[in-house]
This record gives sequence, C-alpha cells and structure tokens, in this order.
Amino acid sequence: MSHASGWLKSSVLERLLADRRLPPGARGELGLVLGRMLRQQGEASRGYVEIERALPYLRTPRRRAQALAVLAAPDTVVGRHVDYHLTRCAEAEAAARESGSSSSERGCRWPHAMTAIRPAHLTHRHRPIWSTISRSKSTR
Repeated sequence: MSHASGWLKSSVLERLLADRRLPPGARGELGLVLGRMLRQQGEASRGYVEIERALPYLRTPRRRAQALAVLAAPDTVVGRHVDYHLTRCAEAEAAARESGSSSSERGCRWPHAMTAIRPAHLTHRHRPIWSTISRSKSTR
C-alpha cells in the first residue's frame, strides 16, 4: 500500500470512527483495523492508541485476543511500564482461551526475550520496561 493510499484509507476510517452513531461492534472493528494500519505505516504510537480505544468495543474474544496481543508487545511503544505489558499479555491469553482458538493463543505468547525480562522485572518494578532491559543487558 502506498503512503498516499494508506493516508486516504486512514482518514476515511478516522472520519467513520468520529461518527457517534457508529455501532459499538463496528467501532471496535474499524478501530482495530485503523490501529493495525497505522502501525504498518510506521506510526506505531498512533496505532497503539487506536487499538487501545477499540478494545472496549470489540465483541468477540478472538478479536480481543488479537488486539491485546498487539498491546502486550513492548517492542513498538516505549514508555509503558512492564506491568502494563504483562497485564495485557495475561488478558490476551485469557481471551484466546475463551475464543477456543489455539492459533490465537499461540500468537499471544511472550517471545523468549520477554520471558527473560520477568525476573529482572521483579527487582525493578518502578522503571519503564526499556530501562529494565538495558540494565539486564549491561549486567551480563
């Protein structure tokens, strides 16, 4: 998708989402699509915020699991505390189980690098996740 066509599609989605008459289920689906599109266009922070906004309106556990899996990944948006990502990960796994979709659940699992952070997290609870990662790397 070219940058111009991506911008046009995202502006159309933004206008639709601004309409207060949009039903909640449609609001969730369009918000998730917009968030994912923005992330693919290199606007990770904006996409992340759109997915957060869409989350309460997503009607199926499968779609909630997909959205939560994106929010659980700390690799695209910095400045969130590790507890936020850990909570979103647990919510994603629960939603995937509820959906009955093993493929969704596998997509929500923490990457191996993130499991290494969990022990460091226990001693560095008040630092943002990237601070914890940097400290973990420097002590190896």
